[in-house]
Amino acid sequence: QNWRWPDGRRCRPVVRPAKDSETVLLKHQAPALGPALDQVVQTPGIQIAMTAQENAELVGRIPGAFGYTTLTLLMSERPPLKALACDGVEPSLENLANGSYPFAKTLYMLTRPNPDPQVEQFIGFVQSIEGAEILRRFGNLPVK
Repeated sequence: QNWRWPDGRRCRPVVRPAKDSETVLLKHQAPALGPALDQVVQTPGIQIAMTAQENAELVGRIPGAFGYTTLTLLMSERPPLKALACDGVEPSLENLANGSYPFAKTLYMLTRPNPDPQVEQFIGFVQSIEGAEILRRFGNLPVK
């Protein structure tokens, strides 16, 4: 394909593998993007990033590139990228919390039935006021 930005520059999508959790989640939350993502993944010469960090690095390095990632990666690793608004709604914790930003990724903590004391201590920390502040600082809503 020979996609172009409005200013005529070549448009270069950077995607994750078709079965990657971020690609699957994006297709679920924005079903209209599904066929385009399927097509892009199969297009010869398209950059397919294997990790979130590689994805950010490629988007930052390739002229005309764009891709998708998490607010957490943008806030914690601070790559030289600009997060784009979706239908005029900025990607922010406030907009995520009030439901106006449409894309979210839920993370879960799982343990075996009788976790080690260190695991229980860590879970307690994540659920603490201090843990909630760290989560917010790096682009996450606190654990409920």
